[in-house]
Amino acid sequence: MCESCFGKVLGSLVCILYILFVFEEGVMTLINAEQFITETTLEETPRIITIIPIAFLCTWAVKEGIRVIGRWSKF
Repeated sequence: MCESCFGKVLGSLVCILYILFVFEEGVMTLINAEQFITETTLEETPRIITIIPIAFLCTWAVKEGIRVIGRWSKF
C-alpha cells in the first residue's frame, strides 16, 4: 500500500521505518513489563527468565485472537 501511495523507493523506506517502529515498540513493552516484575517481586531473577514467558504469552494471545485477549483482560 505504501509503495502505491509514495512510489517504489519512498514507499519501501516508509515500510521499513514502520516495521522498525513496531519492532522497537514491542521490545520496549517487553522491557517495561520485565522491569516492573523485577522491581516489585523477583529482584534477583535474570532478565531473560522474565522476558521469555511474557513474550510467549503475548505471542500465544495474538495467535489465538481477540477472544483470548478479552478473557485475559477480565482476569
